[in-house]
Amino acid sequence: MFASVSRWSAVLGAVLFVAMIIVIGELTPGYDPKGQFVSELAAINAPYAEIMNLAGIIPFGAAIILFGLGFLVRAHYGSLTVLGGALLVLAGAGFVAAGLHPCDAGCPFEGSRSQAIHNWTAFSAFILAFFGAIWIGVSALWSARRVVPLVAGLLAATGMGLSFRLMGAGGLDHPLIGLYQRGFLLSLCLWLIALGVYSIRTSR
Repeated sequence: MFASVSRWSAVLGAVLFVAMIIVIGELTPGYDPKGQFVSELAAINAPYAEIMNLAGIIPFGAAIILFGLGFLVRAHYGSLTVLGGALLVLAGAGFVAAGLHPCDAGCPFEGSRSQAIHNWTAFSAFILAFFGAIWIGVSALWSARRVVPLVAGLLAATGMGLSFRLMGAGGLDHPLIGLYQRGFLLSLCLWLIALGVYSIRTSR
């Protein structure tokens, strides 16, 4: 039962998160998805902040935690994937913490205590998710000769890595910073969906 819930959580959590980004982004007046962070939809005093946090960012983090726990409890695709599961649990916790501590309006680099916590937890979640995808893919091939998790992990890591590099090179004020961040999040979400669906199908 738990294994089934953990697999489905990856798919449903990612789909819900992407849907909330699109819907809340459309509803927020003057919001520019190309030039503004996703976190600005959930920032302090944003018109739909509570909805974005409670129905978007926090459930997304919880879904990643459940998916990661599936690897810790069941060791999907071999015992070495347990480390990848631990990385996902920590990444999911980072997203949950970021949702519980929204950024200030505009999501500046410096600001309130909530802003500082949001910055560090979100940054940590990005890094942990990146390495989690790589490790699960490599260890799945090594331990269980599973090729699909490796291909999915490497493709996702490429998308996340390139997007993260563009975010760092462009700076927080880059006119396409929102687009670059969405490239990272989309790569992560597609990986969660792909690996979740693969896990569901192979478990049958």
